[in-house]
Amino acid sequence: MKNIFLLTIAILFSTLSFAKTYLPEHEDVPYSGQTPPAQLDDDLRKKCADYADVVADSYFLPPAQSKELHHTYERALQHDPDAQAKLGDQYIDGDVLPQSWKQGICWYRAAAQHGSAYAQYWLGIFYQTGAYVPQNAKTASAWFSRASKAPHHVTAERRVAERYAERKSDVYDMNQALYWYERAARSHDVKAQLALGDFYVKSHHSSDIRRALNWYGKAADRGSLEAEYNIGQIYYRGEGIKKDYKEAHKWFMRSATQGYAPAQYDLAQMYYHGQGVKRDNFKAYAWLVTSNAARQNPEAAELQEGMTKEFTPEHLKTASQMANDYKARYR
Repeated sequence: MKNIFLLTIAILFSTLSFAKTYLPEHEDVPYSGQTPPAQLDDDLRKKCADYADVVADSYFLPPAQSKELHHTYERALQHDPDAQAKLGDQYIDGDVLPQSWKQGICWYRAAAQHGSAYAQYWLGIFYQTGAYVPQNAKTASAWFSRASKAPHHVTAERRVAERYAERKSDVYDMNQALYWYERAARSHDVKAQLALGDFYVKSHHSSDIRRALNWYGKAADRGSLEAEYNIGQIYYRGEGIKKDYKEAHKWFMRSATQGYAPAQYDLAQMYYHGQGVKRDNFKAYAWLVTSNAARQNPEAAELQEGMTKEFTPEHLKTASQMANDYKARYR
């Protein structure tokens, strides 16, 4: 099998006439939209990695990853900007493909030309900072302007932040990640708001906890059940802020009654231990069963078993009926 695969590679290298060339030395300019698709395909094959390169690069990858890489390359040649940007990421980082900033920039340019605000932002960043390309403020500004007018530019800003936040990424930089998360969050991107809340809550400092509550609050205002739960967690744990079980119960209840299982489980704990509410084993059991936590969480399973043993047969019947009612209303 190995010999057949190596022979396939040899045939590809001998039959494909595409020269492996890199980016031209002249200044990059945002795409005008006038390049014919056939010409662009030819440019992609010549300037970016051709298929023989992809076969060779994927040889030592696990089968599933190799298959995904081939699929990504095929989509990239069919003008899929997400696939082209993904190849750009992979060449810049060097985690899937051999690291090559020239190949990465080439695929980013292809994606940008096909309307990817994500790739346009990265080209703007690279030209602004002089990373991987000669620094050029005018070109950077042109790409930033192009990206900011794209339909999904806010999502693209958050994706840029997510890439900066990846520790294995070649561009890892948490300061930049926070800058781009805030750009997206101020434009009401809920995932960015959640990410900022997650970042600030880890410090446990009161000033940062207030920032976390602010961003979680904005996400909660836009309907995020996770954000409501996270606010409840802050008040429940009391890290960097005064512990407040009643406030925690309020936020857990908001999230739980809309079907968020983690909040339902924490409500069960609060009712079982009487934290901020009157101890009520019936409600505790009903919320615990509704959360379905016992199937994934050994502690929850132990709690449910213990509560079952505490009930008389009549009480267990009442608790089970309440649980069925909760499941019908809150799942």
